[in-house]
Amino acid sequence: MKSPYIQGLKQGFAEISVYSVDFLLGLIQSAAVVGFEIILWTFVLPSDSHSALLERTSYFLIATGIALIIGGARYRFGRELILAIKEGTLSFHLLKPIIPLLYIYSEHLGGQATDLFTGAIFIFVGALWVPGFSWLTLSLFLLMLITAFINTSALNIMCGSVAFWTTEATGIRNVFNQVTRLLSGQQIPLNIFLEILPKFWSQFFCILPFASVAYTPTMLIMAKSTTDIDYRFIISSLIWAIILPITANLIWKRGLRRYEGTGN
Repeated sequence: MKSPYIQGLKQGFAEISVYSVDFLLGLIQSAAVVGFEIILWTFVLPSDSHSALLERTSYFLIATGIALIIGGARYRFGRELILAIKEGTLSFHLLKPIIPLLYIYSEHLGGQATDLFTGAIFIFVGALWVPGFSWLTLSLFLLMLITAFINTSALNIMCGSVAFWTTEATGIRNVFNQVTRLLSGQQIPLNIFLEILPKFWSQFFCILPFASVAYTPTMLIMAKSTTDIDYRFIISSLIWAIILPITANLIWKRGLRRYEGTGN
């Protein structure tokens, strides 16, 4: 007997294979967004150095690639949860001997082939212009990639769970998505800003969970040496990887208790 989660994953990938044109358009769209951000910040923060331009290009490619892979670029998993709650399809999942969250995520992941493929390309291309990294930075990067996935998944669940209480969950998710893209360093070169802004802002970004979505793992790939690593962001990511899943689980379970299965 096949696992329902594997079936959900295959179903999602099957939909992508049917709409191959959408796959290509998604790749082009993501590349265009990154290109626009690079051009924009080249004008806002001009530099005569060719190496500085390459570093900025690498930053945006890697940060965007990481966010695409872990699901922090558009909060689509949160959107799937909102739709399941509002349309009442969550009721069907609750009647089955499955874990609803895991099943919905398996379907969602299967449909994210474009983001996974695009993200991998962005990270690979961006890393080509990085001078090199040690085993320490590589190990820390892999660890931070895991914490980024955990934190992003928890944030998606929290966004989706809002639909248990309000019909405006989609609007709230959109706002939260934009805030995350900004504060995680996907839309701004956070590596440059933290160098030129007062120390207060470095501490501000550090204590928030959003930097773990993109900036922290990106920082590790781009670190020229271990002295370039800001360990405060690593510690913050690890702490949030404990707090956010617990919080998301509590919110989800509380929402389920009041869920009537009639949709919102």
